[in-house]
Amino acid sequence: MKFVYFIRHARSHANQQNLLIGRNGEHELNDIGLRQAASLGERLKDQGIRTFRTSPLRRAVQTAHILTDTVGCAEAVVAKDLIERDFGSFDGMDRPTLLETRAGLGLDNQDPTGYFPPDLADVEPIRDVQERMTRAWQNAVDSVPTGESVGLISHAGTIKALLYAALGIDERHPRAFKVFQASYVKCKVPEPGRLTVHEIWVNPVQ
Repeated sequence: MKFVYFIRHARSHANQQNLLIGRNGEHELNDIGLRQAASLGERLKDQGIRTFRTSPLRRAVQTAHILTDTVGCAEAVVAKDLIERDFGSFDGMDRPTLLETRAGLGLDNQDPTGYFPPDLADVEPIRDVQERMTRAWQNAVDSVPTGESVGLISHAGTIKALLYAALGIDERHPRAFKVFQASYVKCKVPEPGRLTVHEIWVNPVQ
């Protein structure tokens, strides 16, 4: 049996400012984020994870460094498929601007960072996100022997998109799944190509 941990990076300065950030790689972890990552590392120490892969964005790589140091395993491998969703022109918007812009497009704001219609040409289609995240976890799981687990450090948008696909949830369903900072969703791989949710852990440092 194998397990894969879908891990959201710890809090960054942009998260603290309540900005929607996609592929901007300049944002670093803030003090709360550093404490979150340390807390997560302690939680993961005895989970049997021997391999981590991470999004190339700085906030994820910083989280990965703390986790590998705490868990005591090799440096995380950077995997471009784990990068955050491309939010196009929405990237960098503060929450009031995001809500106003979405409202102007007639979009629901119950989950303003969730559903984006496919006709928004500059936003990465959710199916593309789901395909690359599926590729990422399958490649990672294939690389470890039976009985070991792998940790994938990514982002809220990508993890949520993947889990919507795995659980058969329509992306237009508001707030069906929340992915917290420096927290994880542990999934079992009962057979090749299939995931089942085994545990959801929310970091107490929020």
